[in-house]
Amino acid sequence: MVAPSTFETSVSILKSNTLRLGVTRRMSKDLQAEFLAPYSTHKSFETVQELLGKHRTITADQKAQTISVHYKHPDQAIAAQVANLFAEEYLNYTQVIHGSGRIWEFPTSTLETRYKQSQKHCEHIRLQLANLTESEIGSDTHKKLTRELKVNQEFAKKLLERVTNRKTEEATAQATSYESLGFRRRIIQTAKID
Repeated sequence: MVAPSTFETSVSILKSNTLRLGVTRRMSKDLQAEFLAPYSTHKSFETVQELLGKHRTITADQKAQTISVHYKHPDQAIAAQVANLFAEEYLNYTQVIHGSGRIWEFPTSTLETRYKQSQKHCEHIRLQLANLTESEIGSDTHKKLTRELKVNQEFAKKLLERVTNRKTEEATAQATSYESLGFRRRIIQTAKID
């Protein structure tokens, strides 16, 4: 059985802005166009990310150890696709936290960019926390922001570790390549002298 704090963290991750942003990135341009089509007649200027949060429902049953993601959209096929994107993004995100996600296959420059974005997001959350009034400290909003900051800080930490390791591996591989090249040159020069 998963500990209550771990279960609560999983629910927080599914409800987070970070996951909504990840789902937005996963949506192809065609899917985004189909997704937005029913809302374009309402003279609404909501973004994909805002709509994802507005029409998504997360239900959790700690006793049964289940979390369900539901998405409400006029087109049931799109609703199912979006709900599945949330589940996929959650799995990818948790794999990243545990060091085995597909994101690690990205080029180092992409990982650095994601790290910088994550740092900016953490700073944004810190500002939101700093702007809370005394009466809001301890509220649900405060708890949500604190959990989201913790999750994002952990994500940024893992990204930074991976970037650092990747750069060390690349520098070592490059140094080994130069050493190997020099060794080959010496062998060729020796062969010519004899």
